[in-house]
Amino acid sequence: AYPGELPQGLRIPAQIRKVDIMPTVFQLLGLSPPPYMQGQSLLPLIKNPPQATSRTAFAATSMQGYKADHPDQVVDFKHTIATDDWKLITTIQSEKVTDIELYNRIEDPDELTDLKKDEPEHVKQMLEELQRWEDKNTTWAKRWFSKNEYRERGYKTSWFKRLKKKLGFGNTQLDLNGVPSPPSIT
Repeated sequence: AYPGELPQGLRIPAQIRKVDIMPTVFQLLGLSPPPYMQGQSLLPLIKNPPQATSRTAFAATSMQGYKADHPDQVVDFKHTIATDDWKLITTIQSEKVTDIELYNRIEDPDELTDLKKDEPEHVKQMLEELQRWEDKNTTWAKRWFSKNEYRERGYKTSWFKRLKKKLGFGNTQLDLNGVPSPPSIT
């Protein structure tokens, strides 16, 4: 438990998102997250679990994974939106949706029965919400990331220096030489 902040053994039944972890860490450290960071701190949910409401989760991944040597080679994707009750997965190949899957997470937690043909209204609603998320993230990515670089803009700004100092790294350069890359999945 984080002294004075986080109770031990607390379980929040609401769905949360991984993107919310870093804003929570920043808040615990007393720092403002960098302006490009997505997500919301989980501390309000932690401090008041009965008021916790689920957050719709989104995910996007390339089907090339770590195999692609350059971002331009990544052309096939899976995008997902998940609520407490429903999960929609789209397969995108060459910028066109080639498949949609819809699962009822309550009645079919193992996601064995695709309900896209039986639940066209849920498909429509979730596709619209997924599209709003994709539009927002396209704008966000263009603002904060350069297509020709693998690191975010502004990584040497004062918030980064404050974070390094707070974590005990001071002004030393972070050396990642020798750190192994994730294994390829073949």
